[in-house]
Amino acid sequence: METYIFGVVLKLNGRNAGGTVYNKDCVLAAVEAFNKKPTKLSEFLPLDRTVSINLEYVGGLITQLYTEGDYLCAEIKVIDTMRGLYVKENMNSFEMMFSIKSTGTLSPDNMFMMDEIISVDLIPFNGEEYVKLAHFEIRES
Repeated sequence: METYIFGVVLKLNGRNAGGTVYNKDCVLAAVEAFNKKPTKLSEFLPLDRTVSINLEYVGGLITQLYTEGDYLCAEIKVIDTMRGLYVKENMNSFEMMFSIKSTGTLSPDNMFMMDEIISVDLIPFNGEEYVKLAHFEIRES
């Protein structure tokens, strides 16, 4: 059986709780390039957030990034690493959300012009209002 996690990653063209606006056109271009990568790793519950991927934290493979209206969404296949197994076993014990790891430029008016997507990571839910849009469905196949 395989386990997948689905959810909202970002709100596009609207201010998030931190006041940043993600330019939809830039994000879509970055998504198109990201989806062409042969391997797309996802960190689960990373203890530190850096621009590089720490293999100790990898728990999933990003199978696709896609948009639903003004939201960027992700589908991640949970893999049998230490972090992946921990999340599978404790899925109902805590709330989670997605967080994007990317590079780009932030303008003075807080418009983020995304250049590249590095990863979409699974992190503990931080209680911020905009993230309540995130939903997770586990599909066993």
